[in-house]
Amino acid sequence: MNELFVATKANINKVTKNKKIKGIFIITLAAIALAFAVNLLVIEAGIISAGAAGIAQGISYTITAITGQNKEFTIIYYWIINLLINIPIIFFTYRIYGKKLLGYSLYVFFVTLAVSFSITYIPVVNEIEIIPVIDEANPNYELLNTFRTFILAFMAGIVYGVSLGIIFTKGATSLGLDPIVRYLSREKRLNIAKVLFFISIVNSIIWLSVQSYIVANQNNESINFITDVLFGPYIIGSVIFISLYSFIVSKIYSTKKIFLLEINSEKYKRISDKLNQINYHRGHTIEAVIGGFSKKTRGILKIIVNIEEIDDVINIAENIDTNCFIYATQIARVQTTKIVYWNPITHEDIDHKKRYSKEHYINKDKKDKK
Repeated sequence: MNELFVATKANINKVTKNKKIKGIFIITLAAIALAFAVNLLVIEAGIISAGAAGIAQGISYTITAITGQNKEFTIIYYWIINLLINIPIIFFTYRIYGKKLLGYSLYVFFVTLAVSFSITYIPVVNEIEIIPVIDEANPNYELLNTFRTFILAFMAGIVYGVSLGIIFTKGATSLGLDPIVRYLSREKRLNIAKVLFFISIVNSIIWLSVQSYIVANQNNESINFITDVLFGPYIIGSVIFISLYSFIVSKIYSTKKIFLLEINSEKYKRISDKLNQINYHRGHTIEAVIGGFSKKTRGILKIIVNIEEIDDVINIAENIDTNCFIYATQIARVQTTKIVYWNPITHEDIDHKKRYSKEHYINKDKKDKK
């Protein structure tokens, strides 16, 4: 019996380890794709991203415009500023979401950083041009350069959006404003995606305007703000990029989607006890059933989760019973007299649940004694 238990435990550990390795591998590929999107598409197009990355890009573009340095220095300034912006965000993420999400997010950040510098300084790689630069002597330079910017922005939106969506589904972020956006969305119940989109557009207009006026002043040229800046190729390209990648991320990783998980297992009591033991912040229901073929009594544990919580519950169930059957069904809505918000679990959730559980069991013990 002990040998069987040891073997079962070894199998569980092997399954868990393989899932973690697979998850890290996928996150690594997504982070590499993210770096390629930033270096070879976003910065190459001269457009600006969203959030903290957009602020870092705007400042780095301005510095290189003032100093007259090339895009290699833009990358250096971008990552230095990005790192400085993320220092307080790192502490915020750890305080609100804990070390697991922070650890994965830091891994994404530094993989992206390493790949970005590799693209910039490896001789063969840094000569890659997705779309060749247009010669300024070309009589159709303005039109062709605008077309090039839009194509690069469109490609960047797809690659960036898919990469970021995958990173989110694997329980990580690229740091920046994402942890703050999640927290504000939770506390204020606002559509922060729209607010972030608006802030990103304003950020693009500000920094690209500053850059345009600096370059024009250096060349003793005059520019029209409406035609040359506001409706210029770089601001419109930024709008295309931000809109497209936001749309793709929302489709890949939508926290509005909620699912009914049904876990069919002979060890349903142990799974239920584990959820209660860790004070999991979602309630669950158990339905006793009898196997049609085995005639054994089993249980179906039902729990409603959002996309960020599916892996948590599945991992808990599979760690206890590797032979359990799990069904996930997307549901349209939840009707209840209680207010239920389907948001990521935070330290506040855990603390609240622990306090509630402690009070519940204290009151229960008092009643039992009476």
